[in-house]
Amino acid sequence: MNIESLKSVILVILIALSLLLSVALWNYQPSGEVVEEGEEVIDTTELDGEENDLVSLVEPEQFVFHEIGASYAYKEPQEKSDMYDRMKQWELLNVDNTPEQPNFENNRVVEAIFPEELPLKVLENIFTVNSGELSETEGFNRLFFVHSHDSNSSYYEVLAVDTTDDAAPAKLQANIDEDDGSRLFDELDDKDDLIEQIALDGSISLLDNSEIENNVYLPEDRTTYPEEVLQTTPIPLVPIQNDLFPANAVVSSSTISGHRRLATTDRRLDVLDNETRLRYEYMIPNRANPSPMFEYELLTRSLSDVNNHVGWTNTFYLDSISSTMEEATYRMHFNGLPILSSDTDIEIMSIKYEQDSIQEYLRPLVSFERYPYDNTASDELVSGVEVREFLNESDQYDIEEIEGLKIGYQLKEQRPNLAYSLFPRWFIKISGSWSPLEMEEMSQNEEIS
Repeated sequence: MNIESLKSVILVILIALSLLLSVALWNYQPSGEVVEEGEEVIDTTELDGEENDLVSLVEPEQFVFHEIGASYAYKEPQEKSDMYDRMKQWELLNVDNTPEQPNFENNRVVEAIFPEELPLKVLENIFTVNSGELSETEGFNRLFFVHSHDSNSSYYEVLAVDTTDDAAPAKLQANIDEDDGSRLFDELDDKDDLIEQIALDGSISLLDNSEIENNVYLPEDRTTYPEEVLQTTPIPLVPIQNDLFPANAVVSSSTISGHRRLATTDRRLDVLDNETRLRYEYMIPNRANPSPMFEYELLTRSLSDVNNHVGWTNTFYLDSISSTMEEATYRMHFNGLPILSSDTDIEIMSIKYEQDSIQEYLRPLVSFERYPYDNTASDELVSGVEVREFLNESDQYDIEEIEGLKIGYQLKEQRPNLAYSLFPRWFIKISGSWSPLEMEEMSQNEEIS
């Protein structure tokens, strides 16, 4: 080969290498975001939120205090949270994992109601437990604290109960310190912070026959809650993208059906509803060799995965958990009330797994703060007695199908300025879903000042 031919071959090789390099540069997208000149590339995986712990996410939604002839709950959500904070300092003593059916007759009882059935192992996070590991497969949805008496003394017990198990509802029994129990039951002595409750089915028979029932409790009188106007702050997308996509992944950006999509060959991240929500999906199913996580592992894993990007950007509590679906769902709260309705489910954060990997992640892409002005608008909601009477006479609802009934917030967007309003109202749960209680001609609330 002469010198001219060699030069030609070398030139062709250099041109080919140049073209390959150009294509690679055109398709490369860094995991961090390139911002304005003079600023740095965003390579963090942390949002401007908070890390959380399991015990905070499973706070009871209600404490109900029972004595012969009446039942009570806290007037204010903050009082309930303060009691839970005190409860977290207690120790469980003399733990019995095979308790007998409890006897509540002639005793005073406090019932802590959780929004979802939890594995017994969660009690190790709430209390100090020195009796070995608790079960991850046995579950409870209520704790009953009992002030019992015998011929020589009085003492305080706690029972972890699954109210959906008719055959053997009690799953664990233990004692608590006398001073701790005494402070809990002091609330029944003065009742300054309590309001009377009624049961949806019309009777509270707990102390009469010791039957454990899945009672739904309602405030007997009308209650008042504030309306709120909220402003939003965008949550940066890039830290979440950096956490969910592999390092140095080639990420393409496109517009699909009016929303932005970031994608690799096997993952996609959609920015939805005017960039207020995110949906991430790993598009290769991992169902070939299923090894589902139990509920406790789902709780700890989902908590850790959100903590990885410091993603608790508002107050969230556990809403539901399913080992069958391998999914944990958290719901946003405000003023101690759950947000139970919105147009886009912006109040929901959920993580679904397959084969120990995140298969789907949905979350808000804005955080909410109270609008900085003096808002004095409040709504007086109809009483539990009125709600119960309506449901008993209603052709629209079958009282046997009601799974839950409580006061929460309805979130409505004030377009187009990205402000939102929160309206308190009654909600009903049927077939696993919450919806506003439609009371026809009966007004749910009256605005007061």
